[in-house]
Amino acid sequence: AIGSSFLANEMGFSYSLGAFMAGMVIAETKFKHQAEADLIPFRDLLLGLFFVTVGMQIKINIIVEYFHIILFFLIVILVLKFGVIYLLLRLTEHKKTALKTALALIQVGEFSLAILELARSYSLIHAPYNQIMVVIIVISMIFTPIILKHLTRITDWLIPVTEEDAIIPEYISKGIKDHVVILGYGEFGQSLAKAFREEGELYVVAERDIHSYHKGVANGDPIIFGNALKKEVLKSTYYKSARRIIVAIDNPKKLYEVCIMLLESIPSEKIIVKVHSHREKMDLENLKIETIIVENEVTSKAALEACLQS
Repeated sequence: AIGSSFLANEMGFSYSLGAFMAGMVIAETKFKHQAEADLIPFRDLLLGLFFVTVGMQIKINIIVEYFHIILFFLIVILVLKFGVIYLLLRLTEHKKTALKTALALIQVGEFSLAILELARSYSLIHAPYNQIMVVIIVISMIFTPIILKHLTRITDWLIPVTEEDAIIPEYISKGIKDHVVILGYGEFGQSLAKAFREEGELYVVAERDIHSYHKGVANGDPIIFGNALKKEVLKSTYYKSARRIIVAIDNPKKLYEVCIMLLESIPSEKIIVKVHSHREKMDLENLKIETIIVENEVTSKAALEACLQS
């Protein structure tokens, strides 16, 4: 990275640009994980230094004087970037996935600051305009953690989930009953679905990840695309008339919220929950769910039995 920095400087570019290019090259090699581990202690320090340096470049009088220009171009850049990313992703992804990705990537990247600094050093851009662009970049970066924190809430508000939005296969007949509902189509959910399919049991799967959904369709499982946290999607599984509901969601927070929603309308005896650890099980104890399967405990028992039998 140091050699790349000096080489970039000799070629007329900045040291930071050379280091950036070296980082991109290393990221594509087999040494990337070791390099990342070695640099982690310096990451927070350098990140703080980076933002302090950027903040020192901002002049308040420029913001006040060109506020209307900054606001206009900020909106234009964010809208254009959002639109391009969303439209490209809609060619292959579900609209909600495209919306989430576009919102998460809406900010102007840090690399643009290096480009601006290079342009300023060669007097390619006047100082006031450079300041305006720096302010626009910084404001867009400030928006990023706020958007990411409320990403699901924003997308649900922009694209409300209705019963019509859930992809419901025709072979899931209306009024189905005495079946098993599987919420989540991860590895555990896929294993369950395969077992039920081989046994000829009646079951329905609900999954919110579009890639997992397509995998379920390819496997021939009766799978619904939708977020189990939405009552409209749950209704599509006919969970109230189901024999059992198996919650196999990997995200502990969402799993907890789904359990609360289920307990509002069905008895806890019908619910089976799969968790990864004993700590997650403790978090669910106040819900009085009788059947909670701890993945780690089941695995350790299976390993113990295998050792004792050998």
